[in-house]
Amino acid sequence: MILLSLFLIALCCIIIWRASDGFETASEYLGRNLSEGVRGATINAIGSSMPELFTTLFFLFVLKDKDGFAGGIGTTAGSAIFNGMIIPAVVILIVVFKRINSSVTISRKVLLRDGIALLLCELVLIFIIGGNTLTWVHGLILMAMYAAYAFYMLSSMKKNRNLDEIQDKEEEEEEEEEDTDKGFFH
Repeated sequence: MILLSLFLIALCCIIIWRASDGFETASEYLGRNLSEGVRGATINAIGSSMPELFTTLFFLFVLKDKDGFAGGIGTTAGSAIFNGMIIPAVVILIVVFKRINSSVTISRKVLLRDGIALLLCELVLIFIIGGNTLTWVHGLILMAMYAAYAFYMLSSMKKNRNLDEIQDKEEEEEEEEEDTDKGFFH
């Protein structure tokens, strides 16, 4: 039984690895008009959470663990810790040890925005899980929180694009003024 389980785990890892190439191409196509931060918080986040979703569905429908729901919660919580701590740590180590860069600079705005959102969502999740029962309302609350975060990301992307367009127009106008000023003196 242990060998079969290990074989299935290895098989699932290979399938996910091979499917990742197609997902990367699809996410780049779907998010071609989105900034990298928004694409990461929406399309890539949804795609990277698919293994947890299917693991939870497996626990619910195949193992019929709807009363305990321990597998789904454990998988989701473990994934959150892995995504929030292990992946950034490994990326930093690779960047530094491969001498790609001597340090990694993180935007304070991004760190505060995503950190506050993550902490708030984790606190709400802990509060919801701390009760005796889970209902569809709890799921709706968590989905609404994600929708609010995604909406904020999309609106901030649009705001940043508008600011970039204004800056580009100002730079073009300054260049035109410089060109016309040079014309008068020559």
